[in-house]
Amino acid sequence: MLNCPKYSNISAYLNNNCSGKNKKFIKKSSGVFTITKQLQDKFNDEFNNNNHKAPPPSNNLFPIELVNETRGYIQEISSQAICCYDLKLFDACSVMLRKLIETLIIECFEKHKLDSEIKDKNGDFFYLSDLINKLLIEKSWNISRNAKQGFKNIKNIGDLAAHNRRFCAKQSDIDKIKQDVRICIQELISLIDYKNWK
Repeated sequence: MLNCPKYSNISAYLNNNCSGKNKKFIKKSSGVFTITKQLQDKFNDEFNNNNHKAPPPSNNLFPIELVNETRGYIQEISSQAICCYDLKLFDACSVMLRKLIETLIIECFEKHKLDSEIKDKNGDFFYLSDLINKLLIEKSWNISRNAKQGFKNIKNIGDLAAHNRRFCAKQSDIDKIKQDVRICIQELISLIDYKNWK
């Protein structure tokens, strides 16, 4: 056990560290304490250094180029999904893939001015299972046979990772749906046609 004296008086501790060359706090006229710029800079250096930054996304999950000409938030979700895969955070990867597919399905309906088809009476978008069903039966486009099953596979692993407390996704789980991910993303981006969507 450490023989450190307890701080029984927080006010005294703050006041005792408000002066001298190693002061940590500044006491304002209102009586509120703030930390010094030096201490703030020290915290920033410790918590914002390069060791805490995610690596750039690879092409290990799906080719990042697929989302190059989409929207910034689509690129961000894609980067997070890929980085989670690269960092072996497979539950997080599953959930981000689910989010990506959900977002792209909604955007597909919005692009074709059919978003009212995927909203409830309160104007909220349906849950992913209903979004997928609506996507597959919509007559404005044809979804390929491979993608039809792929959407369900991606949703299933995302649901397990997000909602099943005893399930922990493994790399093998994600690797099984890699081709589905690529096909479904590419198919939706093609249907949305971001280049011509103002």
